[in-house]
Amino acid sequence: MVQDQSRYIYSALHEINVHLILGSILASLVVLAFMRSWRSTVIAAVAIPASVISTFGMMWVLHFTLNSVTMLALVLMVGIVIDDAIVVLENIFRFVKRRGCLRSRLRGPPPPTSGWP
Repeated sequence: MVQDQSRYIYSALHEINVHLILGSILASLVVLAFMRSWRSTVIAAVAIPASVISTFGMMWVLHFTLNSVTMLALVLMVGIVIDDAIVVLENIFRFVKRRGCLRSRLRGPPPPTSGWP
């Protein structure tokens, strides 16, 4: 008995594409909600398509086929990319905050004002 699985495969790949896009948008919104910074959100939102495009490029160079397993791996990859981006951004914020505190300590207290403009 022969069955046509092409419709099932097409719909599965379509749903994976939808989840890939929806996951990218939701991950960017989560970064915005927790980091409260548009700059961090833009960095995370740019990191996702850049990594997906470079992944497709490497798949093309290495002659990998695009099937449901590779598409599911791409969906998981979005989570890993966002996780790494959040860790890097948190470390950058921590470094900048600590560096700002060190600068103020090194400068000492501000000079007293005499009251004249």
